[in-house]
Amino acid sequence: QDELKMLARVERRAAESVVPLLEKYKLVPRDESELKLRGEGHVQRHVSFDWIEFMTYMVSRYPGYLEEFTALERMAPEADLYALKSLTKHEVAAIEFAKRELAGDPDSMAPLCDYLNT
Repeated sequence: QDELKMLARVERRAAESVVPLLEKYKLVPRDESELKLRGEGHVQRHVSFDWIEFMTYMVSRYPGYLEEFTALERMAPEADLYALKSLTKHEVAAIEFAKRELAGDPDSMAPLCDYLNT
């Protein structure tokens, strides 16, 4: 339960980190109700996963997002890098957390805490 609460805080922080870019480029995010509906759909696709299966999914799937984020960083103007790098740090923290969970590390939440403290 603590892990899920921490993951939710980390996700919220990542979402908040891109608000300046949304405002700068006058982008309109999807309505919160649509995002919630999409999120619930994502959860439903993985509801049959136990914790280890979900951590394994994260370790196998999330590194692909890192490639996309670093590609965005390479294209971005210098002024946008702080927000974009925050998203990259978010993925790195999530992947490291999942790896530590799979390894049975009692301090598995450290990467998430470190992300929140940066």
